[in-house]
Amino acid sequence: MLDDDVVARVKARADDSQRPFGEAINELLQIALANPVESDPTFTVEAHAIGLNPGINFNKPHQLLEEMEDGTHQ
Repeated sequence: MLDDDVVARVKARADDSQRPFGEAINELLQIALANPVESDPTFTVEAHAIGLNPGINFNKPHQLLEEMEDGTHQ
């Protein structure tokens, strides 16, 4: 099923060129299939080793933040 706005645009194109709706659809599909849109390059993230300090548990970030705020973590 085509969206209403797409149907209206194809009908207008068909009327302008005095061709049937089906011919206009076929022409537009031929154009679209002959000129595929290239997708954006894949987004990648490069990881860097940060080195882990002994005694820091990154599995409990809230606890780590509390320790940093109250000064108990050195």
